[in-house]
Amino acid sequence: MAKQRHWSRQYVDVVASAPRLVVLMLAAVSALCCYPASRFVPATQNVYSSVPGSPSEIARGMYLEAFGHEPPENDVILVQGIPGSGQDLVTSGVLGSVAADVESFVSQRGLVAQVMSYPGLVNQNLSNIASTLLSADKMSGLVILRRLGLAINKTMGLAELDLSQQLKRKYWSATVPFVSYIGVAGVAPFVVEGVKATSRDMARSNPITIPLCLAVLAFTLQSWRFLLITLTNLFVANTISFAIMDVLIETCGIVMSTTVPMTSEACLVALTFDYTLFLLIRFQEEIALGTSLQSAVAASVRRSGHIILGSGFTLCFCSLAYLIFPLVETRTMSAGFLICIATVMTVNLLATPAMLLGFPDFFVPSMPSVERFELQDQQHSSGEQRGAVMAFFKACSSSPTPRGQSSDWEDDSDDSSEDEEDLYLASSSPQRIHLRAQARLRRYQQVDASTSEAWKRWARLCTSPPCSLAMGIAVLVCAILATVGPNAIHLDASQVTEDFALCGPDGSETMQTLSRVGAQFSAGFIGPTTLLFMAKPSATTAAGTSMFDGSLWASANALLLRINQLLMSQGRGGSTVSAFYLSDPGKGQISVTNSMGKAADAGEHLTFATAEQMLELKYVIDQTMNAERTAAMAILTPNLRTTSKAAMQWTNELRALLATQNADPLSPIQVFESSQTGQMMDVEDGVFARMPLVVSVTLVGCIVMVGIIFRSIPCALRSIMTIAFTLAVVYTMAHRVFVLGMLRDFGIPAPGLFFMVPVMTFAIVLGLALDYDIFLLGRMLELRERGLESLEAVTDGVAQTGPVITSAGIMMAIAFGGICMSEVTAMRQMSMIFVFAVLLDTFVVRTAVTPALTAALGDLNWWPRQFKSRAI
Repeated sequence: MAKQRHWSRQYVDVVASAPRLVVLMLAAVSALCCYPASRFVPATQNVYSSVPGSPSEIARGMYLEAFGHEPPENDVILVQGIPGSGQDLVTSGVLGSVAADVESFVSQRGLVAQVMSYPGLVNQNLSNIASTLLSADKMSGLVILRRLGLAINKTMGLAELDLSQQLKRKYWSATVPFVSYIGVAGVAPFVVEGVKATSRDMARSNPITIPLCLAVLAFTLQSWRFLLITLTNLFVANTISFAIMDVLIETCGIVMSTTVPMTSEACLVALTFDYTLFLLIRFQEEIALGTSLQSAVAASVRRSGHIILGSGFTLCFCSLAYLIFPLVETRTMSAGFLICIATVMTVNLLATPAMLLGFPDFFVPSMPSVERFELQDQQHSSGEQRGAVMAFFKACSSSPTPRGQSSDWEDDSDDSSEDEEDLYLASSSPQRIHLRAQARLRRYQQVDASTSEAWKRWARLCTSPPCSLAMGIAVLVCAILATVGPNAIHLDASQVTEDFALCGPDGSETMQTLSRVGAQFSAGFIGPTTLLFMAKPSATTAAGTSMFDGSLWASANALLLRINQLLMSQGRGGSTVSAFYLSDPGKGQISVTNSMGKAADAGEHLTFATAEQMLELKYVIDQTMNAERTAAMAILTPNLRTTSKAAMQWTNELRALLATQNADPLSPIQVFESSQTGQMMDVEDGVFARMPLVVSVTLVGCIVMVGIIFRSIPCALRSIMTIAFTLAVVYTMAHRVFVLGMLRDFGIPAPGLFFMVPVMTFAIVLGLALDYDIFLLGRMLELRERGLESLEAVTDGVAQTGPVITSAGIMMAIAFGGICMSEVTAMRQMSMIFVFAVLLDTFVVRTAVTPALTAALGDLNWWPRQFKSRAI
């Protein structure tokens, strides 16, 4: 009865038919992908999405219905003079000249933005409104770029940064010696600054992380030639992955966040080095045992390929969990990880065998001439007739495999499955069975001789009963500490911050300018809160009722007065601009009557108001009411920086006040709130509401994946303990470092953990918690299949994989550690979580926890599978 070939042998057969052709095809594909790959990073942008059904999204829809555009957003240009220079910005004409240059720039570029400045408003006889854009000493002035209905995009941001540079060259120079600062602040330029920071981060990290990983790999493999395979795999995977993502952006209109390139690059580097190491280290083992070239490649693909596929598919599944979150940021990150992981798996399993088979004289210059226990099948070794397709591929190959290596598949590598081997032995003679047993014994002795004595001693220690008991208690204690007490982690809004400053580059022009604006004007200038007033359909009012209706006007006026009394005091003073009510900390407040509003709108004059007041009121009405006058806005600008904790608290108080107003059955108006702070709060609520589902899906999915990979229920259930241990320790440390400031004395600040960091790291940390677990269990299972007792398989598995997993973990930590060089605080936080998770998994979980728990289970590890105890 003929022995059935394993899929890995059939796969290597195909690759071996034309290995150089495969390499040439990969090189051609990479060359074609270079140009689109180079466009990927500049095509990304910081994304600020909203959650469907959230208060901000509902308000946005109502604005579109009432005004035909989204709520207005302000970007500001700040001009400051030098105190004591003898000239101010107004009398010197600098502010007027800057405003004129801004208006000319906006017109030439065709930007959809309204320019507001002190000189421009004064020219319209709106001096009271204009004074809000000029400091009391006239040494600081603002030029507002008010975007109406224009989504945040890089075009606007690039234009504003370009405008800022032009203004700096013209006014911030020796020709205008009394100008001390010019800068732009706003979400649009902040988006572009994030993209530029990503390019700088990658240019800074790759020249450091890749050489360090190569050094670790060279030390492990003891071969500089194999480094060329790794670099080739990295280049091919990188160009193909980035090209695919660029195509998604350009052709499908998908928006990719600026977090995707940096995290994807780290993922590519880490997995490429790890997967290449797994394949090559197994290939070296087979060659050292005297296995033929093609059989060694097949054994490498069979064993290490199985681990790579298990690891890759587990990480892919974890990446899919990001799709559960209702955000563009998380979904694009999911797409980035999926593309990178799939590409790395494909390239490593295709290019590595192809290069080894296509260039054996280079990569294996001196194959050992030891006796090969190949147990040749005479009929098979005499040569099978291949099909026409295989003959074609063989003809295309420029390096035919030497006779004796191409078809001698019945070797002593013992890489067959249990069922296949039993079938083979049933049809074999006693002599062949004896020779095969000798081959197994020789293999075991050679592998055992090459294993470090230190790792053997450690393996015996960590699999001892006392160690198993200690590790079980440690896992339980860590799980308890992570869920109760002062160090407990919740992965919810109570332990994170929403401050958008953490997701921008350090020292960005937006943050510098915003800090200066807050010192002279209001810190909330670029993120004002907009209220939308509309008639509430009821028995007395109908939808579409004019806002000049007496009851609607009085109700809106009373609400704004209450907001000013309750929310604009206690150091949070700011301005209110609306047709119903106006207030400013330096100028007082004006309660506008219904008759005054009607008169101003009609262009009439009242005896108790000046012509300038009526003109300014008319301007406010035109700016804040729609053309039909059925909806009105009120713009609130508290002196609080957007998305700061104080701004979050203020917005919560405002929403509570509006909820009471809208719930009042006697109120004739309904009010909707929109702001950048409110949108960030809605995003936070949306993602953490989905967090329990994400945790459940990823945990259950990973357990099922482990069960399928090893065909063992106890292995899958045991993985819960190692996953829980990793997650508990990692996020407890993140909480203590970034929230409680445990490492503040070592120069690591504690600005708070940005709320998207645990969201965007959780699934990947969970996948990493299983990555080396899968590799270690794979070797244990292989040894158990070959006849070792369970405890021996566990002990030898730890000893044999110790150096490989340690090297792989160090390289992965270096790859993710490159993100620590980012200029963005949130990215550095993500990096530290990834690095800590990898190091914990490498030096604690894989080294002690997994071996101890696996040894304690014994033969139960592999249930329901059964193994025969037999000689090696």
